[in-house]
Amino acid sequence: MADTYTIYNPWKFVHTEDFEEIQIVEIEEEEITSEDGAQSYSMVEDIDHSDVQEEKFLLRFADTDVTRENRYLRVTPDGDVKTDGGRADSGSLFEVIHWFCSTRNSYQLICQRNKLILYMDGTSLQTRPYDPEKDKNDPTTMFQMQAKGHNLRLRGFVSNSDIPLFFDEQGNYRPEGPKLKSADNMNARLNPVYFVIFCVKTIKITSV
Repeated sequence: MADTYTIYNPWKFVHTEDFEEIQIVEIEEEEITSEDGAQSYSMVEDIDHSDVQEEKFLLRFADTDVTRENRYLRVTPDGDVKTDGGRADSGSLFEVIHWFCSTRNSYQLICQRNKLILYMDGTSLQTRPYDPEKDKNDPTTMFQMQAKGHNLRLRGFVSNSDIPLFFDEQGNYRPEGPKLKSADNMNARLNPVYFVIFCVKTIKITSV
């Protein structure tokens, strides 16, 4: 039986080459219920010659449909973005960069397993290898976080081009939004899928 180890500094670990050689057994996470609660897990850096700042987080996003066993946002080995990740899925670990200043408030999502960044190609949600210098000023990689009404615990993503990120019950991205019945309000297609957001506290691993 393989030995298991607990990583108490997951941020540092997922940025090492060792992360590619392990299998995750369990992820301990803590739900973010307020902006203040997230601050203890952030890394804040001042950007030179600018009033722009960046916060970096290691986060996971779970679909609010608790009847689904596998409901985490993830990037597959083939680079597809889905919401069918399991509780120990390494593809569900995202470095989230929050860029903020008086005129800018946006987020970038980089899957740490394969170092792919999410971006929009028209209405299509795509991924590509992350390039910090190229991507930091690329609007196609920027997303807004939208709260569900007054419930700040639940957030969805909207692209810089105002496209809400919607995923169906099978976890597939659907740019056209949800299927509507004749009596449904068309405004439903203006809303993204909402997620519960978790900070990553520890990762229990074993070697492959």
